[in-house]
Amino acid sequence: MEATGGRTKIAKEVSPELEKKQAEFEKLPTDMGKKMKDAAISFKVQYGLQQAGQIDISNILKGISIFGTK
Repeated sequence: MEATGGRTKIAKEVSPELEKKQAEFEKLPTDMGKKMKDAAISFKVQYGLQQAGQIDISNILKGISIFGTK
């Protein structure tokens, strides 16, 4: 009985934080995985160009958009 009451108390204490994290998660784009994968591919391609001396690394990062802003 005591163990169950302890779990209930802990659940009540973390509930607001859990709800906050859930709200943050719901704000993420639904295609987040695709955007991250596309960003990685873009970085890899542009980094290869930079290695050849054709592009500045700071421009690589400026050109990658995940959350809709650059």
